[in-house]
Formats: sequence, C-alpha cells, structure tokens
Amino acid sequence: MSPKSINKALDLLGVDYDLPLQMWKENSTKFLEKSCLLARERRDLETRKEELDQLSAAGEDVVDGVMAVDASLSILQDEEKNLQDNRPCSFNIVLDNVDLKLPASDMTSSNQNKDLHWCNHNAYLDRVNPTHLLDNGPVADLHDVPNSTFLPSLTDQNSLLSDFTVLIGRVLVENLPAFEIFKDVVPLHIRHKF
Repeated sequence: MSPKSINKALDLLGVDYDLPLQMWKENSTKFLEKSCLLARERRDLETRKEELDQLSAAGEDVVDGVMAVDASLSILQDEEKNLQDNRPCSFNIVLDNVDLKLPASDMTSSNQNKDLHWCNHNAYLDRVNPTHLLDNGPVADLHDVPNSTFLPSLTDQNSLLSDFTVLIGRVLVENLPAFEIFKDVVPLHIRHKF
C-alpha cells in the first residue's frame, strides 16, 4: 500500500478507531499488575507474621508488631475486595484454522504445490461480566433445585413470542410478494438491552 492510500484508510477509520480496545487492554493490564502487587504484599505480610509468631513463641514481646501486621492485612484485604469488585470484563479468544491446498498448474522444482495453514483469532469481550460469580463449588445440590428454575417463565415465553412475531413478519414480507405492502409496518430491529 502506498502512504497516500494508508492515510486515506486512516481518515475513513478515524483517528481513535481502536480506542475502546486500547482502554480495555490498559484496564486489564493495570488490574493484573495491581493483583500481582497485592499478592506479593500479602505474601510478605504473612511471612512477617510467621516470623513474629516464632519470636513470640520464643518469649519476646512482639504484640505491637503483630497488631501492625494484622492492621496491614485488613487494609490489604479491603483493597483486594475493591479490586475484584472493579475487575474489567472477561473475554473469550476464538480460534479457527483454515487449511488450503494450492496445486501448481505447471509443477517444476521451483513451483510446487502449496499447503497453506492459517489461523484466525479474535478476542471478544463478554457482554455480561461473570467475575462476581463464585467458582469454588456448586451453588446448590441439583436434587434440591426444582425444574421450574430452568424452565422459561411466562415473561420469557411472552418475550420469545414477540421476537418470533417480528422475525416471522420479516420473513413473510421479504419472501411472499402478497405481503410486501406491510414492509413499512414490520419492525427491522428487535429491542434488547445491548
């Protein structure tokens, strides 16, 4: 590409076309750095507390030191909770392989068949941030949870029916000429919170 075409492409995209991606990356990096720093501080404080406990067992007076370490651990715990509450959205990385075989029309020693193995990958932010959910065990025993918990409620069924009404209306208007007169009446977008 020539510099002129690159500048034209950038003008079409805008200067900050990747600003949300950069912000997400910075927030994720800051979160990970702060998590590592707090984990290191916790490890250091716990090591110091073990040392003070050993000194206390040896008969030395270390009450002030133990109280200071406990206070620091309490503050650190609050910082960790605040950090987890403000955790950036999680993401999924989607990978897909593409394998192509390009046969040479005239095979020579310098022009052979080509096998191309490409990999496409994208990172997608989760629409709903699941980081507040517990992952250390089941929430309830499956035998104690009623089936109605998993079945759609009346509200869900009505919402699904209204969505199907819009979708079926679109199909009828697009594919059956007799219904083209309703083209201006059928909604083109189903309302949702995203």
